[in-house]
Amino acid sequence: MKHFESVTLPAETFDPFWQSIVAPRGIKEALLGYARIILSLDGASPLSTGINRFLYFFGPPGTGKTTLAKGFANQLAKAAKEYGHSTQLFHANAECWRSELFGATAKEITKAFEAIRVATADGLTLLLIDELESVAIGREYTLTSHEPSDAISGVNTLLNELDSLASNKNFLLLATSNFEQAIDRALRSRADLEIYLTPPGYEGALSILKDTYMGIRSAGLDLCLTERQLSAIARKAEGLSGRSLRKLFIQVLSATHKPLDQIGAEDFFEVITQLKRSVKGG
Repeated sequence: MKHFESVTLPAETFDPFWQSIVAPRGIKEALLGYARIILSLDGASPLSTGINRFLYFFGPPGTGKTTLAKGFANQLAKAAKEYGHSTQLFHANAECWRSELFGATAKEITKAFEAIRVATADGLTLLLIDELESVAIGREYTLTSHEPSDAISGVNTLLNELDSLASNKNFLLLATSNFEQAIDRALRSRADLEIYLTPPGYEGALSILKDTYMGIRSAGLDLCLTERQLSAIARKAEGLSGRSLRKLFIQVLSATHKPLDQIGAEDFFEVITQLKRSVKGG
């Protein structure tokens, strides 16, 4: 399908998405609870259940929104398989649906949801939309900023499509955005769960660093860091996104010309300081 990547779930390649993401306490538990609920429903109307089959993941860049959404999709598919259901995940970037031509954005959204509606006849169908703000910017913002009315048409179309599928037991929408305040209020109000992801604190940073460190060593790079050094690096790195933490090792290894066994915490401190400066400057 145009503008879609699709994959049949569950898939072993998706297991690390759920396992590796460090989410704030309670989020994974809430998602698994939600999975149990929607799998036990038989297409009841949202008017009677309050369930719209829509999960909204938002937060700063690099915090793992898409990773967590994919991981959850795989967990849901595993549970659905026990019920005898097949699962297909369609992944799209909303930027691909946006057009400068009047009415074209709404048409692209309609085409996409028509394809999803057809797919629901064959089993559980999950639609993951990244950069939701590209087609769902708040209409109040659109009106005050003199944006083309086509943007309003796109939001209205998205709302209508979501409402039309809300009672379809084989449908679930997962959407991500870096811009919490930009999303249309009416659309956000339809989200069953709003999952806010933030940069990990010390414990989360340490977990990510340990996991990446073990991956680096298992790949054959003889880096030697102690538990105490990793802990100090995690303290210094608080505030960095999960993505930045995972890239930290390759950035340190690229920046220093020391033998691997001579690289220490101070080398990480220097790179972390530079990263934090670039975040503030950017």
